[in-house]
Amino acid sequence: MLACCNIGFMDKNITINRKVIPGLDVLKFSMALLIVAIHSEAVNNIPIIYEALNPIIMSAVPMFFVVSSFLLFRKMRQDQLTFKQERGILLHFTWRLFLLYIFWMVVQFPLVIHTRQYLNMDFLELIYNFLFDIAFRSTFHGAWFFSALIVGTWLIYFSSKILKDKTIWILPLFIALYTYHADELPSYYQVVWLWYHEHVINPQNSFFVALFWISIGFILAKPTTIKKIEELRSNYIMGGGFCVAWILSIVLIDLRIFMVLSLFVFFYNWRLENKPIYKMMRQSSILIFTLHFIFIGIFRVLFPNIDLLQHGLILYLVLIILCLLSSLTILKLKNYKAFSWLKYSF
Repeated sequence: MLACCNIGFMDKNITINRKVIPGLDVLKFSMALLIVAIHSEAVNNIPIIYEALNPIIMSAVPMFFVVSSFLLFRKMRQDQLTFKQERGILLHFTWRLFLLYIFWMVVQFPLVIHTRQYLNMDFLELIYNFLFDIAFRSTFHGAWFFSALIVGTWLIYFSSKILKDKTIWILPLFIALYTYHADELPSYYQVVWLWYHEHVINPQNSFFVALFWISIGFILAKPTTIKKIEELRSNYIMGGGFCVAWILSIVLIDLRIFMVLSLFVFFYNWRLENKPIYKMMRQSSILIFTLHFIFIGIFRVLFPNIDLLQHGLILYLVLIILCLLSSLTILKLKNYKAFSWLKYSF
C-alpha cells in the first residue's frame, strides 16, 4: 500500500517469505474502488442495489486496516526478533505513513487552512489544534485513516506484550461494536459517542474502530496462522463463506468480520504470478484513496449546481476515470529525476 522509503529504522537482515502477495494487491485495489463508491454515494439513490451492496462497500475501510496491519505485523512476528528489531520495523512503518501524510497535507494546504480555520486562531491555539488534528482528527479529507493506523498499530503492539492472541481482540471488538451501533442504543448509552463526535471527530472515523481491525491483522500475521491459511485446500470454501456472511448481513445482522476474513483468505491464497500490473495496483490503491477526495472537493466548489457531479453513479464513474488517469501519470512521472519526489505520494 505504501512506497518503500529507506530511512534506516528497519534491520536490513530481516527477510520475509512471500514478500510480495499479488492477491492482496488486487484486494486493496478493489477496496479502494469501493471506498470511492462510499464518498460518491454511487448507488445510494437506488434502494435495492444499495441495500444489497452496502455490506460489501462498508467492508472496504476495515479491509484496508486489516491488510495494512497484517503486512506490518507479518514482519514483526517472526521468531527470534529482538525488541529493537520490532521497534525498528514499527518506526519505519510510522515514518512512511508520516511522509505520506505530510505529502498530501502539503498538496492540499490551501484547503487545509480554509477548512480547519487555522488562521483565525492565536499561535498556541493553532499549535494545539494542528497537532491534535494530525493525531486524532483530520487536517484533510481521509487523513483520519493514516492517523488511526499509526495510533492503532502502536496500541496493538504494546497490548501484545501483555495479552495473547486469544484475548487481544476482545476489548477492541466491544469498542468497535459500540462505535458502529451506538445510535441503536438508548440515549443514555450514547453520551460518550456524542461527546466524542462533538469535540473530536465522528467516532466511526477514528482509531476506536481501527483497533479491532488492526488486532485482526495482528492475529492473522502470526506465523502459525499464516501456515494454516496457506494449507487451506480449497478457496471455494472462503468464497462460499463470504457469500453466506454477505446475505446474512443484508437480511439479519452485521457480519462484516466474516466477510472481511473470508475475502482476506481468498485473495491471500489466490496464487497469481508476480507481474508489474499488481505492483501498479498496490501503488494506485493509496493514490485513488487520496485523490478522489480532492476531485470531489473540486466538483463541489466549481460545479455546485450540477447534481450529477455531487453524488451518484455518474460521479463515481467520473472519479474512477480521473483517479486512474492521475495515478498512472504519477507512477510514470516519479521515474524521472525531476519528479522523483512523487514517490512520497503513495
